[in-house]
Amino acid sequence: MDLLLKNGTLITPDGIVQADLGILDGKIRFVGRPEISPLFDFRESLDCAGCLLLPGVIDAHVQLEVSFGHGELGDDFHSGSRAAACGGVTTLIDYARQQKGGSALEALKARKDVASAKVGIDYTLHLTLVDPTPEAVTEAPRALQEGIRSFKVYMAYGKQGRRTDDGAILELMRAISGTEGFLGIHAEVDEQINRASESLLRAGRT
Repeated sequence: MDLLLKNGTLITPDGIVQADLGILDGKIRFVGRPEISPLFDFRESLDCAGCLLLPGVIDAHVQLEVSFGHGELGDDFHSGSRAAACGGVTTLIDYARQQKGGSALEALKARKDVASAKVGIDYTLHLTLVDPTPEAVTEAPRALQEGIRSFKVYMAYGKQGRRTDDGAILELMRAISGTEGFLGIHAEVDEQINRASESLLRAGRT
């Protein structure tokens, strides 16, 4: 095998155990008690005594290299993915956002082009549909073929042009029904939020 991580404290779905890890071709191939490790040949070994060994973390809600309001987030895909790696995150899931009147697949390709040129760890994308026209809805199954598994819509932010009406949400659900895709909904009541916000502003509570 390529690498032995010995004497570590493993954090597993079944609990915390003292065990060795054997790695081959970048994948864990062996988990066992320290006395079993000598039965295998390893090209390299690291003593992990006093260290926690965890599965690679998946950060499922990342927003890199985007603008909000009048500013831009501090991290791009280069700096953000390297910061993630330093914290044990091995996969991140960012967002590709369709533009009003635009193609969802074109938005996906554009975002992949930006990310793939800079990202330093594994990544994938949620596909956000802000304008799920009939044409955009038909693109959803094709996005699945591009490796996308999750879609996002907003029930709020109507004033910002991101709200999706209930009928379009239903059509999107039908389009991905029976596939490996799933739909994430930013579920808020737009009218109530707007009315509450206006009331607070009138009272000077900013």
